[in-house]
Amino acid sequence: MRKNYLLAGTLVAYLLAASSLLPASGNNEFSFYKLSFRWPPSACNLGTQQCKPDTLDYFTIHGLWPMYANDEEVPKYDPKKNKCTDVTPTDPKNLLPLLKDIEETLQKYWPNYKNYKNINMCAESWKHEWVYHGICSGYPADQPLEYFNAALIAAEKFDYDPLKGTNVQPREKPYKAEEIINAVKAKAKGATPQIQCNMKKDDGTLQLLEIRLCFDKATPTTPMDCPNTFTPNGLCQKDTDLIRITPPPPKVVLLGNNQHLELLMEMKEEQSSGRITYCGYEMSETVPQRTCAYISQHDLHHGEMTVRVTLDFSGRCLGVGTTYEILKELSKREKEAGIKPYPEVDAFMKATAMTGQETSLVTNYVLVTYILDESHKHERQKISNRKFKTSKYLQDFTLQNLKSPKLQGYNLIE
Repeated sequence: MRKNYLLAGTLVAYLLAASSLLPASGNNEFSFYKLSFRWPPSACNLGTQQCKPDTLDYFTIHGLWPMYANDEEVPKYDPKKNKCTDVTPTDPKNLLPLLKDIEETLQKYWPNYKNYKNINMCAESWKHEWVYHGICSGYPADQPLEYFNAALIAAEKFDYDPLKGTNVQPREKPYKAEEIINAVKAKAKGATPQIQCNMKKDDGTLQLLEIRLCFDKATPTTPMDCPNTFTPNGLCQKDTDLIRITPPPPKVVLLGNNQHLELLMEMKEEQSSGRITYCGYEMSETVPQRTCAYISQHDLHHGEMTVRVTLDFSGRCLGVGTTYEILKELSKREKEAGIKPYPEVDAFMKATAMTGQETSLVTNYVLVTYILDESHKHERQKISNRKFKTSKYLQDFTLQNLKSPKLQGYNLIE
């Protein structure tokens, strides 16, 4: 009998010890979801990760994670150690075709920084999230579309940006941690988020890396207080910590053709962060359709346009239009000061500023002074002198600037 008591006592002790290793919620039942937003500039400027083709300038989704009440992540699916579902989970190798309906949105808001334009690279991130979090998320383990779509829906309710519309925006000057937390709380209906930081080694500055929102399991779109405001054992731990929301690096848009127009129109139509200018003008002052002024000699889309028309069109679109009002003011000041301009230069300047002309005098001058073959210098000089009678200084100045870099000879002169 005594031996049986000892055996029973040993068994109870073993069970108690084993139960202490289980999460507080017990038996694979989780309590809430955690949606994590990551700030790309803070992830890409440490030198440990190369972000291609460049650094994104908006928050992206890191993951939607099922969590236990003690703020521990539910471990990934394991048929022996953590069989959280009786359904045979979708193999991550078969994931991409099943996400076709939301693939474009996922690629934009849930990208892989290693190359966010490469769909296969992005799919690697989604496979990781599916294996480590999606299968045991409570959504059907054989229907990954539901899990990923739920994450997008929750993120969309916050404009995919937990700071959008608040007074806390990217800048070099750091914020107190409580300022960031309060800004997110105001947007999340008073629910306390969790924030995570990293540190830029060259100056020791804390950077905001992630903002995480917590949602009740029963109502995955209703925010709730996260158990911990700061990630346990993270770099930022106090409300008074100074945290920089690193501004994204500036982007330079080079002139192209169709892609250039599409990009400018996208920036025009969508609400973009930061200051965006084109040729010195804000997007509110720019008409994207008029900015595609560059036409290559090999551009088959505009093959009907001659070099003359191309130069005129480009000049107008890039702001090299008439300057009639400026010349009026110049003439007025010249008269007041008693200045008599050199007649030929004065005539040339006024001719180039005239409005309503079918073709530009500047275009004509460019054509006759440069595009003629180098072997016809005498002919070029004769034509130039006869038509324009401009000063030798003006001719030399124009030729010098046109020859560097040299145009790749046009043969389509009218």
